[in-house]
Amino acid sequence: MRSYLEKIPIPARRVLVLYVFQDRVWIVAAGRNGGSWTVGPLEEIRHHGSENLGLISERIAELVKSDRSALMVVLSREFYNTTRTTYPAGVLDNLHRIIEYERQEHTLHRDVDDLVIYKNFKPLVSGRGDSVLVNILWTEKSSYGRFIQLLPADSFVSWTIVPDCLLVEAFAESVGLEDTWVVIPCGSGSFGAYHVGRGGVTESALIGPDGSISRMLFLQKLSGAKGIVGVSENFLDANVRIVESGEFIGNALKGFLKGTRIYGFEGSVRLGLPRVPRSLIPLAVFLTLLVGWGFLMDYRLEIAEKELNQLLKARQNLEERWKPIEANIKTIEKLAEERRTLDQIMKQNVPVSRLFEKLSDVTPDDTWLNYFDLSGGNVVMLRGESKSAVEYVSVLSRIPGFRDVGFVAPVRKNNRTGREMFSIRFVVDWNEFQKAAD
Repeated sequence: MRSYLEKIPIPARRVLVLYVFQDRVWIVAAGRNGGSWTVGPLEEIRHHGSENLGLISERIAELVKSDRSALMVVLSREFYNTTRTTYPAGVLDNLHRIIEYERQEHTLHRDVDDLVIYKNFKPLVSGRGDSVLVNILWTEKSSYGRFIQLLPADSFVSWTIVPDCLLVEAFAESVGLEDTWVVIPCGSGSFGAYHVGRGGVTESALIGPDGSISRMLFLQKLSGAKGIVGVSENFLDANVRIVESGEFIGNALKGFLKGTRIYGFEGSVRLGLPRVPRSLIPLAVFLTLLVGWGFLMDYRLEIAEKELNQLLKARQNLEERWKPIEANIKTIEKLAEERRTLDQIMKQNVPVSRLFEKLSDVTPDDTWLNYFDLSGGNVVMLRGESKSAVEYVSVLSRIPGFRDVGFVAPVRKNNRTGREMFSIRFVVDWNEFQKAAD
């Protein structure tokens, strides 16, 4: 369970926004304050080509103050394009797959892998109910790659790259705009123009400088609009409501960061956990308790495993210490058994010395004994070597009181001495043996 929970993306506490233009970069940081977001002041850094890109990277590194910071790169209208396409309404559920297939089959593009499509689009239903109108946003990785390479990506828990029309939608919703054009200055006298309707940004374009055909066509479109909002400056011969760049970014981010997750051309940023409907609150409470119980069981299991390992180590130590003790106990038991046998023999007044004398007398010179054992008070075990073990058994059998004389193991020959090795057992009737000895 723990390994599974570790894979869940952590919501960011702080979002660093990098709004990229061809000639400048807007940098602003937003931090979570309870259930809302506080947007900091906007900083602008001018750059020309690759100049000052290192300064931008250093400034971003300075602004990363939390280990739960996320990065959101906003591409101005200069870096992406839009294509308005109509699809049958019946394919709406599979529209993402269809567009992805068309992207891969876009053979006119010089590098298909370089082409990225924003997939989290909102289809706009056209006048007829049997079709949908879709604004497809697409860009090329190579167009913004130089900025991404300079960013300290390892310093962020997550990152994403989004088109700025999403900020325009959030700004329009925040200030209540409808049927309004929002224009944002870009480099070289051009600007991005975004038409805001009920469904968000319904149209956008990159408008060229004065005298360009795109600007003349755009000015004709402005005649029917309810209003025009210009960010930072008025560069149109029209009645334009001016909004400072800081105000635009602040209102846009406050609305844009209300969601739980931001998707872009690449990557995504989690801002919060998914909201649970009221009808699912009991289930959520149950799952929360279940997760807590799982953590408790996991914790108790870890403790039990540690205790088990300690017990196994203690057992191993005891076993190692017990082995010599067990050997000593066996030795003591054997000595005790021998002591009991000796006591029994002493109580029976067994003439052991006479037995030794008798064995010494009857044992021939070509025979010698190397083992003698008396057990049970009357059972004798002899081991040794003889020129003829059978003859020695015959000699012992003729002694009065020696009964059941015989071999207890096969007779083997000692190649070194040439004699036969034997193990002989017999029972002594002490009364008969003593009478014969007397």
